[in-house]
Amino acid sequence: MNERRTDSVILLPVIGCDGIKSRVRRAVLGPEDPAAVPHYARESAYRCLVDMDKARSALGDIALEPVKWVGQNVSLVTYPIAQNKYLNVAAFIRDDGEWPREDSQVVESSKEDVIKAYASHGPAIRALCEVLPDKLSRWGLFDTCDHPLSTYAYGAVALAGDAAHGSTPHHGSGAGMGVEDALVLATLLEKASLDLSSHATTTTKTKMIKDVFQTFDAVRRGRSQWLVQSSRYQGALDKGEIEGIERDFVKYIESSSERIDRIFDHDWKQMVQQSEDMLRGRLEVSAQA
Repeated sequence: MNERRTDSVILLPVIGCDGIKSRVRRAVLGPEDPAAVPHYARESAYRCLVDMDKARSALGDIALEPVKWVGQNVSLVTYPIAQNKYLNVAAFIRDDGEWPREDSQVVESSKEDVIKAYASHGPAIRALCEVLPDKLSRWGLFDTCDHPLSTYAYGAVALAGDAAHGSTPHHGSGAGMGVEDALVLATLLEKASLDLSSHATTTTKTKMIKDVFQTFDAVRRGRSQWLVQSSRYQGALDKGEIEGIERDFVKYIESSSERIDRIFDHDWKQMVQQSEDMLRGRLEVSAQA
């Protein structure tokens, strides 16, 4: 939104979309607020690339397809990349301890940790573990599930994307949620900018920006925080940790499909219309005040 000097003050709205370790979030909440920082989700992802010839020796032709492998306390995602030259591997392992480093979310590890974690699993997975590189990257999974934000709007400051709702990767939709945030914000800011020509005072502009960000919060917070919670749940579901579903494959598919449908069947056009209608109502109330 273009800003024009109207008196001695220039309004500068801020949208903090600076990632899960957002400095903007820390600034608006203060360092003592537990919601100001992401927290370890008690889970690590051991990641690497495996030469496809080695991968196929372990898995056969299924190495050429994207696959999720589920099991007790662990899960695995594999898919080919670089025109089937490599198999991308992400081995998810439950971890009841604390993350070992405060300055990094990635540490060096080895395939021995993965071999040990998957020792009780099927022969194909054990064979894959044996052909992993000796050195792996261990990624700590962090999210905002345990301490969700109570709002995404802080006056003339808003939080969006991972800065507002950082998620574990089990739905593969964290970036998609950020795109939805951007769509709503762009829609609201464009609508507000059209009204600024007749409302030139700093006071009015400040109120309008607050209305925009409060509308954004009302439209986006529920869905985006549901994703954070659902992704954490899906990770536990993949590891056989949900009571009553541990070894029931039909219930596993039903629960997973319900969550995926909620993500991909979302009516984004209705979301945009809702945001426009809600902002219109707020601006009308402000005009009458």
